[in-house]
Amino acid sequence: MIWPALGQTNIKPAVMYQAGEHIYGARSGAASVVPQGWVGLLPRDSEIFLLMPANGLNGEIYVLADSGVTDAQRKQAWLAGLELDNGNVLRSDGKIFKRNGNLASFAILDEPTEPLTAYIESQCGPYGYCLSALLLADPTQQEELLQGLYAFMDSLRWQTPNGGNAYAGFNWHDFLAGKHLINYAHVRQGKDESDLWLCADGSFTTRLKRTGLQKGEAGAYKGTHKGTWQIDAVGDTGILRLNYEKLPPLEVEITIKDDRVFINGKRFLVIRADNCR
Repeated sequence: MIWPALGQTNIKPAVMYQAGEHIYGARSGAASVVPQGWVGLLPRDSEIFLLMPANGLNGEIYVLADSGVTDAQRKQAWLAGLELDNGNVLRSDGKIFKRNGNLASFAILDEPTEPLTAYIESQCGPYGYCLSALLLADPTQQEELLQGLYAFMDSLRWQTPNGGNAYAGFNWHDFLAGKHLINYAHVRQGKDESDLWLCADGSFTTRLKRTGLQKGEAGAYKGTHKGTWQIDAVGDTGILRLNYEKLPPLEVEITIKDDRVFINGKRFLVIRADNCR
């Protein structure tokens, strides 16, 4: 299972992902969002993505993608149970049902040696993969923690799997909203300054010098200008449209490779736009 970082790129192990961040499994095609009040982490040397409450509640959600398992086989496996590290077995309470079309069940320990409640839910996509989320929680906090699992599974969407392209599900609008793009040549060499502030409300400001963003267009667009921006692309390449208030619209090609962003072939650094309100 491959999960993303940087908006929707491949995740890096041991990196914490915050509420609202998109996660995408290129191999399975599964895409979802870290729920509000939670953080996500892919532990090193693990294929299980972990969701943890950020508010101090006692519980965790384990997320795993698999393939080649039918609903009937999954039900049988849940009833048979999962043996834990301490030898205890966690298994379905025998009541397997559907929630919003997803296979679901509460689970119990064979030997209740500790206060623990569990809930598992699974959804299968159109490309042969299924995503399962298992909540282990303090019984007194189960109902509140279940809302996080429900939000994660309800946000689940399926895209065409693409294990060979780490940016197959990369959402440019989500990534660029609220960002400041700075021409890398200016950072390294102090020349050819080009700045773009792309605010989440759809407005932008550009401050361009010398060659600007597009060859042959530098003169008209030099200086500081404002307008609105738009981009609808998903994948490693898109077209960013800048609708200027007092100038003709400008379209530039934007690409990402190895977590580096390029506009019309020129590398740009991407940071948070602190001047967006």
